Amino acid sequence: MDKKQWYKLLGKEKKEINSVKDMINEGVLSQVKSEINKYKKQLEAKWKSKGAYENFGQKEIRKLSDKYIDRSDSSDEMKQIENAILLFDEWAMNYTG
Repeated sequence: MDKKQWYKLLGKEKKEINSVKDMINEGVLSQVKSEINKYKKQLEAKWKSKGAYENFGQKEIRKLSDKYIDRSDSSDEMKQIENAILLFDEWAMNYTG
């Protein structure tokens, strides 16, 4: 699939997105943020039902890291993904219900 087909498929004009890679990375970052929000809601519900426990949220953070972080990629997009997961980690560590 060439760039024109990608732009047509996504309904975006060429000037909005510079390359197919940008489109893919933009989608991955929004997917990461979406999953983080899903996990936050789940953890808030867990907190209400079970209360605090050691390593709160670490299983979810590990899942996100394993799924999305590529240590060999040092692009800005990967740094944004890592930062989003790190902020989620800090949220989990400091959450008090």
